[in-house]
Amino acid sequence: MTLPNINLNGTAATELLEQQIQVLHNLRATLTSLAKSTPHGRDYPTFGAAREEHFARLAKIREIMLEVEAIAEHCSDTVNAGLWPRHHGRRI
Repeated sequence: MTLPNINLNGTAATELLEQQIQVLHNLRATLTSLAKSTPHGRDYPTFGAAREEHFARLAKIREIMLEVEAIAEHCSDTVNAGLWPRHHGRRI
C-alpha cells in the first residue's frame, strides 16, 4: 500500500488525517447498513451462495477499513511526532 508523502508542498498531515477519519466513519456506517441486509433463506432460492457473497462483501469493506486505518495512523504518527506544523497545508 502506498502511504502519502507528507511534505511542505502537499496537504497538511492534520488534514490528511481528518480525511481518513471521515472515510472510516463512512465505512463503518456502510458496514453497519450492509450487515443489516444479511440474506434470508425465504428471499433467496440459493441461500448458501447469497450468504457467502454477502459475507465476502462485508470482508471487502473490512479490508478497505484496515488500509484506511493504516493511512490514518501514518498521518497521525507524523502529527504526533511534531514533524508537521499544524497550520501548514492547503485546503483541497
